[in-house]
Amino acid sequence: MNGRKAAAAAALALGVLAASAAPVAGQEQTDARAYRTADGARETKGAASSADGPMLEAGEVYLDTIDPGEKLYYKINLDARSSTFVGVTAIPRPGDKVAYGDGFDVQLLSADNTKCGGADEKFGFDGRNRPLIDAAARRIDPEGDCQEAGVYNVLIERLSDPTSTPNPWTLELRPRAEPPVKSGPAAGQPQVYPSATPRPNTTATVRDIAGGAGQDDAVGMGDGVWKDKVLPGQTKYYRVPLDWGQSLSTYAEFGTAPVTDESAWLGDGVSVEYYSPSGWHIGGGAEGYNGREQTQVVNYTPKVDYANRTADDDINGYAYAGWYLVTVHVSQDVGDFVKGAVPVTLRTTIGGTAKEGPQYDGDAAQAGFGLTDRDRDAAQRGLTAAEAAAGSDTKTVIAYAGIGAGVLLLAGLGVWTLLARRGSPTAPVGALPENPYQQQPPGGGYGYPGQ
Repeated sequence: MNGRKAAAAAALALGVLAASAAPVAGQEQTDARAYRTADGARETKGAASSADGPMLEAGEVYLDTIDPGEKLYYKINLDARSSTFVGVTAIPRPGDKVAYGDGFDVQLLSADNTKCGGADEKFGFDGRNRPLIDAAARRIDPEGDCQEAGVYNVLIERLSDPTSTPNPWTLELRPRAEPPVKSGPAAGQPQVYPSATPRPNTTATVRDIAGGAGQDDAVGMGDGVWKDKVLPGQTKYYRVPLDWGQSLSTYAEFGTAPVTDESAWLGDGVSVEYYSPSGWHIGGGAEGYNGREQTQVVNYTPKVDYANRTADDDINGYAYAGWYLVTVHVSQDVGDFVKGAVPVTLRTTIGGTAKEGPQYDGDAAQAGFGLTDRDRDAAQRGLTAAEAAAGSDTKTVIAYAGIGAGVLLLAGLGVWTLLARRGSPTAPVGALPENPYQQQPPGGGYGYPGQ
């Protein structure tokens, strides 16, 4: 490598590191509690009338805004073979006041206004400002309504108390379609919850994890014990791969933290929620927190089985193999008596042995309803979807970016000076690679979305 190539390589490497540290375009996260919307999401605007709703396409992600009490219509073209889900994430601004009954209602409606499916999602507790996630569905069912191909309406209504902050909320819409099944073990009896609560994972070595700020950068979380920190008002996002025949249990231990009020306590101050690959909210729990004592939130699931879709509501969300989203939230009001972030230990167990599922007529994993060996590896390595797709351990690059611009600049200048002075055709030991994007050795270790 000659001096010019060395200088270019060093400059390019510094550019990569700087880009890693900089905010992504469209992601103005000046507040650490802010939700990170999907990269490449398409802007849209729902209509006040069903006649004017903009078209949504499965596999895309859309962004919109909604005001208090507003109703917005969208359209989606459905075939007669694929189950389709329209996932909705409603995102208040950090710090905004919300009430117990605030939230949203989403419905998927046929052309003759038959309700094919829907969900309503609410905060459930005054002050628990956080992104709300749920989905409306049209599932393929020979005995169900809405089985015809055609253009359907999606209706989203924001529910808001007069005392709540009237700022607009961001909407992130994620329509997705499950490919039709062509053969395989699709029939059978639905699963049930285990008769005894699963035991916590106590044998794995504790590993650090940094949960994502949204669904798009949710961090892979495999079987193990993981340690993170969550600020009051912040939600962290993890994705866990569950295949057919597997189940999930998490013991979330919210540790003690420095407090300013020895008598304070907040009901439902900490919470953990589960969401299925369909986008449905399928379970969760919340507990009180005072900062002086450890609080534990326990959640677990039945085994994932195609036959679960014929079961009651508390089971039928676990009818899809794929990435399950786990969120961890600390209420913003905890900040009234706790200094800084709350330490959280996640004892995660993926139970059961993966078994053969139905054969889809299409790429189920690509559509979000299946898993690959690469996905399982990404969970154990703690990679986001983007990092896994890039095929390299970009966490190494990001870690360097966090060292600080001054240190990086000095290091880059040092490398440039050393290589430029030598002008040698052979790169010295420790020099930057000719291609600064080349794959790095595996490292790290650290996981997605329900009804």
